[in-house]
Amino acid sequence: MASGGLINDLVEHRDLLGLAGVVAAAVGGVFLARTERFVPRADLDPPAPPRRFAPWLLAAAVFCVAALFGVLRPPLASVCDEFSYLLAADTFASGRLTNPTPPSPEHFESFQIVVEPTYASKYPPAQGAVLAVGQVVFGHPIAGVWLSAGAFAAACLWALRALLPFGWAFGWTLLAVLRFASTGYWAQSYWGGLVAATGGALVVGAALRLARGVRVSHGAWLGLGTALLALSRPFEGLVLCIGAYGLLLAAWLRERPRGWSTAGFARAGGVWLAIVVALGLFIAHYNRAVTGDPFTLPYELHEAQYAAAPNFIVQDPIERPVYRHAEHERFWAGWTLWLYEERHEQGVLATLPDKLDFYGAYYVGWTWLPFLLLGLFVRRTGRARWLVPLGLAALAVETFDGRHYAAPFTIAVVLVCACGATSWCRAPSAARRAGGVLALLAAALVTLVQAGIEAASWRAGWPQRRNALVAELEARPGRDVVFVRTDLEGLTARERWDWINLDWVFNGADPTEQEVVFARDLGPERNAELLAELGERRGWTLLLPAAMSFERIVDALEPVDAAARPR
Repeated sequence: MASGGLINDLVEHRDLLGLAGVVAAAVGGVFLARTERFVPRADLDPPAPPRRFAPWLLAAAVFCVAALFGVLRPPLASVCDEFSYLLAADTFASGRLTNPTPPSPEHFESFQIVVEPTYASKYPPAQGAVLAVGQVVFGHPIAGVWLSAGAFAAACLWALRALLPFGWAFGWTLLAVLRFASTGYWAQSYWGGLVAATGGALVVGAALRLARGVRVSHGAWLGLGTALLALSRPFEGLVLCIGAYGLLLAAWLRERPRGWSTAGFARAGGVWLAIVVALGLFIAHYNRAVTGDPFTLPYELHEAQYAAAPNFIVQDPIERPVYRHAEHERFWAGWTLWLYEERHEQGVLATLPDKLDFYGAYYVGWTWLPFLLLGLFVRRTGRARWLVPLGLAALAVETFDGRHYAAPFTIAVVLVCACGATSWCRAPSAARRAGGVLALLAAALVTLVQAGIEAASWRAGWPQRRNALVAELEARPGRDVVFVRTDLEGLTARERWDWINLDWVFNGADPTEQEVVFARDLGPERNAELLAELGERRGWTLLLPAAMSFERIVDALEPVDAAARPR
């Protein structure tokens, strides 16, 4: 027991231990250099594959690594946001932008989706589209996530090459992959992060290149990155674009890039403008399909129907909707409203330390912190350093936190850290170079170990039990409807908290065609009406979380009284 407790403590404090290792390695490197036992070259450049094929080889390798981890431990959706993205994926894979409202829409209301005027995910479509590619091409939506991991790796390498020698860009891309695109939830869940991170890398990489020379391809990548951000993380992506475009404009005002010509600028600008216009037209078309109005986002419609708190701390309180389900009221008028009221009263500056701790632990941690701090001040980073505080300012005003919210700024963090490490390892002083090289090797080892620990991290157990229930019902002849009700009476505060954001009522793009449909329990009469509309199906009621005490969830089902059905 004592050894197990020690291991748990080491895992919990692994990042601080990693920092200690980095500092110890740096001190050891200085000592070795002064005794002339280890003196790295001033032009040190880590080994890397041939430049021409490196991005494609890297993307393919990252896809395979992410897929390997996924096959060894198949990802299961457990958060309501994931089910919303999976609904989008199933919708797009079916060849539609949205779905007709199902019969008795009140039965099918769930988190992070809209059921009226159409049935769709509330989120921007990029993540759902990526999942749909995985579903159509590979037979499973998670393959789309692994594809986005490969795309992120290639885009990250391309962006880092704008400021760094190739070997350093390649090495830091590998570290970024280990941290963000291998075993963590960005690469092993449906929640998203890598699509926006890829868009951010394309925008920053293109802006840095356009500041030095105008090429049509760079204008195209800038437009494509902008589109990915608009279709994945619109607010944070907009802030990153303001920063990146601002840096580009400042560079052009200071000095015209080499090879400047009006014709070249017009060609690059024309390609960028064509992509942006197409983006705007698609968003308007998508909005109209889902909400009926080209200027109303699905997210905006959903918030008007369900949200009890605004998305920004600085906003005034909003009118609370009337909820038809206790599950929604507990979440929207409970947790989200409580968090907004607390942060709104405290103000942005008072919540900033919590934001720094939350996002800093994921994006930098103590292990990368020395390289980030150095990168913020070295000359090599240039004006790109300002993208990091700009991203923090954007996150500071948001009411809610999610590590993937900051995904567009991933490349800014990696770029600053990489510039800091490169400058340290190429310092004029041999002692400083030796310290930097060993510190970087220690950080790389810690990052690798952390990726391994992440691969074995805790997972929610309820998705397997729900899947087992579906499998048992599908094995029987006929079709089923499971009416779900959640009763949290008698639970501890911690147990109630765990169930606030947990829901079993989610379905595919066409619930009426599913073998097993999950719906809200609206009482015998309303349930019987839905059964009549869905045709010949068995009806069951399921009470959660009480059903979790059964060894088999199917044994907790109570049949719906056939006599109550309308004739």
